[in-house]
Amino acid sequence: MIKLEYFCYKNDKKYEVEMEVFRSLMNEQFRDTYLSMKGVETEITLYFYEKDSYVFQHRKIIKNQIESNGLNMLPIVVLNGKIIKQGRLLTNEELEEIFEIGLDVQIDGQ
Repeated sequence: MIKLEYFCYKNDKKYEVEMEVFRSLMNEQFRDTYLSMKGVETEITLYFYEKDSYVFQHRKIIKNQIESNGLNMLPIVVLNGKIIKQGRLLTNEELEEIFEIGLDVQIDGQ
């Protein structure tokens, strides 16, 4: 099981591409295909402080980080219950490494 969670303050334009890639991994089609190809289940979740404050207050590792460092240290990336990154989201290369797949991103107008 791969459980990957993003804890973000808000849907920030600064991370627009990274968020879109992450959202593509959240869909049912990806979960089913990945399970079929790799034999591994995935649980991928995106939380926003403004919308999901309950989760931020009740997840001990997240709550402790916010209490110690404030909201400015968001986003936080958690993989299988452990914080693996703070202050920015995962790159495509980091996601490729976690899932052992290749990712190709096309940005319109570039």
